This record gives sequence, C-alpha cells and structure tokens, in this order.
Amino acid sequence: MSIVNELAKERTRGAAERTLIAWTLNCLALMLFGLALDPILLAIAPQMAQRLAPLVESAIALVFVVTGLLLLAIALVQHQLAIAAIEQAMPPIATIQRLNRWVTGAVLTLGILALGAIMLLTA
Repeated sequence: MSIVNELAKERTRGAAERTLIAWTLNCLALMLFGLALDPILLAIAPQMAQRLAPLVESAIALVFVVTGLLLLAIALVQHQLAIAAIEQAMPPIATIQRLNRWVTGAVLTLGILALGAIMLLTA
C-alpha cells in the first residue's frame, strides 16, 4: 500500500506542478498584453489609440501587469498549499477554494472593466 500511496502523491505533485505552469502562462499572457497594449491598439483601432491619452493607456497597461502579478502570487500560494497538503495528507480544501474565488473574482472584474472601457472608448 505504501508504494501505491507514494505513486498517488507523485501524480498529485505532478498535477500541482502542471497547474502552476498553466497559471504562470496565463499570468504572463496578461502581463505581456499590458506591455504590448500600445502596438495592439495601433494595429486594431488607430482612431481609439489616438483618442486615448497616454496616461490612460499607461494606467490600463499597468492594471493588466499588476493583475498578472497578483494572480501569479495567488497561484504560487495555492501551489504551496497543495504541496503542503500532499505532505501532511490533510488537504486544505477551504483555503484553496477561497483562493480560487479570489482569482475568479479578479479575472471577472478585469474582464468587465475591460469590456466597459472598450464600450466607452468606441462610443
């Protein structure tokens, strides 16, 4: 039974690592989008890019970068909790679920704000 348990722990560790890698890629995409916002706006909507003040554009880009960094920090905490749960054989489900709610709320809020900004700027 001990070998089976150790193999199950290794599979769970691997799943936690893959989840962390996926979150890292998503956070990097958010941060890179923030850094590349100016060329993207110029390519997609040159009129909108000209109407945007440089300060507003920088603020929007900063929001994307900061959101990516915060979500990456949350992903790292969640990964540490998952690894600790594997080692202790007592999963901290409530803590991970709370972190998941925060991440979902942050992504949803960012999406709604971005949609609202696009609607305001294109009107």
